[in-house]
Amino acid sequence: MTDPVVAVPVAAPVSSQEPTVTVPVASESSSPVNAAPIVASELASEAVAAPVAETVAEPASEAPKPPTSLLSEAGKDPEPPAPVSDAPVTPEQTVELPSYESYKLPEGVTLSDETQVKAFNTLLGELEAQTKIPHELMQEHGQKLVDFYVQQQQAAQQQAAKLQADVWDRTRQGWRGEVKSDPVIGRNRFETVLRDAARVRDLFATDRFKQMIEYTGAGDHPGMIEFCNNVARYLDKHGLLREGTPVPAPTNKTTASKSGPRARYAGSSGTPG
Repeated sequence: MTDPVVAVPVAAPVSSQEPTVTVPVASESSSPVNAAPIVASELASEAVAAPVAETVAEPASEAPKPPTSLLSEAGKDPEPPAPVSDAPVTPEQTVELPSYESYKLPEGVTLSDETQVKAFNTLLGELEAQTKIPHELMQEHGQKLVDFYVQQQQAAQQQAAKLQADVWDRTRQGWRGEVKSDPVIGRNRFETVLRDAARVRDLFATDRFKQMIEYTGAGDHPGMIEFCNNVARYLDKHGLLREGTPVPAPTNKTTASKSGPRARYAGSSGTPG
């Protein structure tokens, strides 16, 4: 005798129709048995739908307002000034800051800006008042800070001076190379041009002019060498730059007119007419 078959409804939230599961139920008698509803866990877990996330639209941020212009503000009444309170103003309680002695500086160094020194002492005083550091210790700490500042300034000045000297040396080396490679005052005529330029210098330059050449480095500049070379060529053309050759002084107007530029370098003896 076969077991009766009972149809048990199983609830499923997904479908509108209720699926049925056929479950065999054993019974000793042949009479039908009313079976209790059985929930199938496997079917129920598959039937559970995942929750749907609800998205909430964020409110759009306000666009930045464009800056106003003179024309857009024209004709508008100005904003009234803020009302002035009649209540008496309570003066703030001021704290007297400690004073500090003059700082020791290396020889030749001065702190010329008194405003900065005063501001520095104010910072020290405020720190001393807030932290209750002993005044002697704060004075010593201030001296250390000043020493550090002076050392940094001196190092920066030395570095700047060295940089300027290096740049100036490279500039003068460039001038010398330009002179040596020049087709007129350099190359195979370099030594001759320098010798004639030195003779022009000794003939016309004063002590202050020679100091200027050494101080400024103008003796390496191609323009200075060209100038001295042009003067030397002019004097040599008129026989005024030859070593051991005296320059005759003109004795009358005729001689002076014939001698031409030689009268300018003839010395004091003889007066041209």
